[in-house]
Amino acid sequence: MRRRAESIATRGVLLGSCLLGAAAYEAMAGTAVIRGAAIVDVERAELIRGKDIVITDGVIARLVPAGEAVAGAGVADVDARGLYAMPGLFDAHVHLTASPETYPTMLVVHGVTAARDLGGPTDVVVALRDDCREGRTLGPDLFVTGAIIDGDPPVWPFSEACDTPEQGRAAVRKLKAAGVDQIKVYSRLKKDVYEAVLAEAKAAGLKVTGHIPESVTLREALAAGQSCNEHLMRFDAAIAGLAGKEEERNRPVNRTLAGWASFEEVSEEALRGLAREVAASGMVQCPTIVVMQGIGRTIEKDAAADPMLAYVPGHIREFWMSPQYTSWAQYAAQVVPPMQKLVKILHDEGVPLMVGTDLANPFIFAGASVHMEMALWQDAGIKPADVLRAATMTPARFCGVEEKLGSIAPGKTASLLLVKGNPLEDVRHAAQIESVYLRGEAHSRAKLDELMSNLRRTVEQGDAPAAKEGDADAVAAAALPGKEVARGAFRYTFGKFPAGDETYVITRADEGYYLFTESKPKGGGSPPSTLRAELSAGGAVRKVDWHQMGPTPVVATYVVEDGAIRANAVRGGEKLPEQVTKLEANHVFMPSATAWTYFEFRGYGLKPGESRELVSLGFGFPDWRVQPTPYKVTRLEDTTVAFRGADVPCGRYLGELTTPMGPFRSEAWVDADNVPYRVELNMPFGKLLIERE
Repeated sequence: MRRRAESIATRGVLLGSCLLGAAAYEAMAGTAVIRGAAIVDVERAELIRGKDIVITDGVIARLVPAGEAVAGAGVADVDARGLYAMPGLFDAHVHLTASPETYPTMLVVHGVTAARDLGGPTDVVVALRDDCREGRTLGPDLFVTGAIIDGDPPVWPFSEACDTPEQGRAAVRKLKAAGVDQIKVYSRLKKDVYEAVLAEAKAAGLKVTGHIPESVTLREALAAGQSCNEHLMRFDAAIAGLAGKEEERNRPVNRTLAGWASFEEVSEEALRGLAREVAASGMVQCPTIVVMQGIGRTIEKDAAADPMLAYVPGHIREFWMSPQYTSWAQYAAQVVPPMQKLVKILHDEGVPLMVGTDLANPFIFAGASVHMEMALWQDAGIKPADVLRAATMTPARFCGVEEKLGSIAPGKTASLLLVKGNPLEDVRHAAQIESVYLRGEAHSRAKLDELMSNLRRTVEQGDAPAAKEGDADAVAAAALPGKEVARGAFRYTFGKFPAGDETYVITRADEGYYLFTESKPKGGGSPPSTLRAELSAGGAVRKVDWHQMGPTPVVATYVVEDGAIRANAVRGGEKLPEQVTKLEANHVFMPSATAWTYFEFRGYGLKPGESRELVSLGFGFPDWRVQPTPYKVTRLEDTTVAFRGADVPCGRYLGELTTPMGPFRSEAWVDADNVPYRVELNMPFGKLLIERE
């Protein structure tokens, strides 16, 4: 139940691709000379010919006249005649924690050597950034925001929920202390909280990017000093205003694209006037047109045949096709042409633009979608050189690393591509990659193909354990000892959308109880999982085994002995450090399974009207590690609940968890054995309904 509350992918470790990457690093240690390539000068929009590129210790040491550099022992002598050397690309909007096992490497394979990660659990994102930079994970240079600062309740569960200006300022301080590179704001912030966040971030020396909140107009955001705006947020409302309509605030989700319908009613001069206001403010725009195109594809008949889906984990593919996207698809597709036209106008009027994709959303493929976004801009009439600057130099400048990234020049990091066609003629040529150099380490076309094969195999292996339609019932196959005492299934709904199901069986033997559950989330991006528990005859936990599927499976075991829970886990074949949690009298073990209430509520022995203050020891939401959380449980007066067309008598419990994201409040209606008929879980970011089938 609580794992569904935080459907965020956990930090992963690359398997074959990571090992392969490490081998490449060892092979390329030292200096390389790249000979004969035409060097793409994106700043001047011209080719530099007759120069060789000398790389030393991951840095472009110098550009020398062709043939002057001597490749001695230990120096890689690269014949690049007929190829074009261009700077590595920059995806300015990604969410890598959705699939840390595949996304970082796929970005590199497609020539993306730097990226901004704009939202995920702070500690996970910061750690992934450091792993990529230090070579433990094969991935681009990352610049991260960590948790999003949003209103209360927030849109996403990993957000910092802020309802007051002081909470907003505290969130900025917390994120700065955690080591983030920028601050991201979001749609549900109140205007005064938003302004407080911007002021605190400015004082802390951090740029603010993200959504212009629905409580704020575009012009108010320009005046407030937001550094970058994602997805052209609030432009549609401003366009509606130019068309003589109300510039709405605080719109529901289903109206946040409404203003684009007024685009053709507004004169080009009025649009250019708005663009000039944006340019004068200095606010950067990261349009991510391709994400609207991708959401639109969720209702296309041939979308499921896209070969790139083979590189996307199954639980993410399912998330993409959930109603929360398909119900919005036709509107998203309709805004692509006006967004293209507006981006061209913004460019013409001098607004700084960055190429980004919003990776993790439907049909956004790591790395490949950067090339799609660039093509959309070029098709809108923007010259190839200008598109390339938006995918290299501008994001490097925005992230404060223009001295290291963004172009091919002495002293800069040797992150560059060798491509077969001239990208200054057509940006699509940037996808014709023959080699990728990441911080000086070479990955040939053969090596890149091998990495893609490894990634596909990783996805296939991760999807394989998941139960599929028509497979044998995993619960029936659990073969638990003893006599069966309960069996059933729960259906999950988040808001109005299906969110998956859980099946379970409970048995009793002479030595105690056994529980097996299989959880198959839907529409939230979380992998399936199974849980097997052994308890004493009195309901005390002895051992729990938890298996989370996915490209990098997690197998964890929790053993209660000597007054402590000893948790051990293996992630993707790598043994993780043991966690030991000393048990106190007020501790209660609460795994991520709805059927656990069979043991949980009977253990309290509460009468109607009685409460207990406890500490929940839970796991699986999102990590395998045991997370202590303050928990209050109250037994309410017994009542009835509708079940299978009849009102049946039931017990009723109220649970209140105090989490860093805010309160989680659950209300459960249970039968005489404490198995729920219904559970309502109200969270800061939405409501989850669990019903017995």
